[in-house]
Amino acid sequence: MLSLQGDVQSAAYAGLVSAPNLFWAVGPQLVQYVFDGGYRRAQLDSAKAATEEARERYRGVVLSAFQQVEDNLALLSYLRTALSEQRDAANAAQYSVELALRQYRQGTVGYLDVVQAQTVALEAQRSVLDIQTRQLSANVQLLHALGGGWSSDELAQAAAAPALVATAKERSAN
Repeated sequence: MLSLQGDVQSAAYAGLVSAPNLFWAVGPQLVQYVFDGGYRRAQLDSAKAATEEARERYRGVVLSAFQQVEDNLALLSYLRTALSEQRDAANAAQYSVELALRQYRQGTVGYLDVVQAQTVALEAQRSVLDIQTRQLSANVQLLHALGGGWSSDELAQAAAAPALVATAKERSAN
C-alpha cells in the first residue's frame, strides 16, 4: 500500500516556521521552565523539609513506643518481685493469725490480739491483690505499647477466623 500525504500552504505563512519565528514561538516556553525564579527549587526544598519532618515525627513515635515498652517491662519486673515479697508477708501474717488463735484458745492472749493479727493478715492479702491488679494493668499497657489495641468487633472476628479457615480447607479438599 502506498500512501502520500501533503499540505498546501500559502507562501504568506511559510515564514512563520522559519528559524527566527520558531524561536519566538518556542523560546518563551523554554525560558519559562528554565528561569522560574527559583520556584521549583523552593518546591523541592519544601518537599525535602516535609519529608525530614515526617521522618523525625516517626522517629519520635518509635522512640516513645520503645520507651513505653521498656517502662512497662521494668514495672512488670518490679511488680513480680514485689508480689513475691508480699505473698511471703501475707503467708507470715496468716501464720501469725494461727499462732494468735492457738494462744487465745490456751488462754495466754486476749481476743483483741487475734483480731489485730487477722487485720494485719487481711491487709497483707489486700496488698497481694493490689499488686496483682497493677500487674494486670501493666500487662494491658505493655500490649498496647507493643501495638495492641482492639475492639470487641475485632475480637469477635479473630474468634471467627479459625472457623473460616476450617471451612476454606474443607472446600479446598472437596
